Amino acid sequence: MRNPEALPETVGALTAGFAAQLAVLKASGVERNFHYPAPNAGAFGRLVYRNDFAYGDDAFGNPLPLWAAHAAAVKFLDGMPPVNDEPLRELRIANEQVWLASFQREDKRVWVAWTAGQPIRASDLPVPSDAAAYDTTGNPVATAATAQVDWRPIYFVK
Repeated sequence: MRNPEALPETVGALTAGFAAQLAVLKASGVERNFHYPAPNAGAFGRLVYRNDFAYGDDAFGNPLPLWAAHAAAVKFLDGMPPVNDEPLRELRIANEQVWLASFQREDKRVWVAWTAGQPIRASDLPVPSDAAAYDTTGNPVATAATAQVDWRPIYFVK
């Protein structure tokens, strides 16, 4: 992916990395993952203001970004086994490195996609064009026919 030391540590980057990590672990067959963010220290010991990136709610009762990303991952991936043939694929689309994790249970299928570089059209992915698309925190963004995929994981549900 990207060199962490060369990037600023932002709430969006940490939340996206968390969602991607859960998708990779789930695609690898891990059934449960417990994430314990340190309240005052981020990756490499740098400080992250804990009211910006942590589980729980802020002083006003609003869910914090990591809490929302975790809730979305549970909503879309809990109880979804990885697709047997190729649960995690690394693709090259429009000269960009793209990861696609696939999960399926009975008649429900979920794909999680993200890139290492520039955004790509979701319509270039091997995902049905009528699949609903949701952002890292579970908000609907579009369908696979119109969504853009970048470094923030997108969930496609059909």
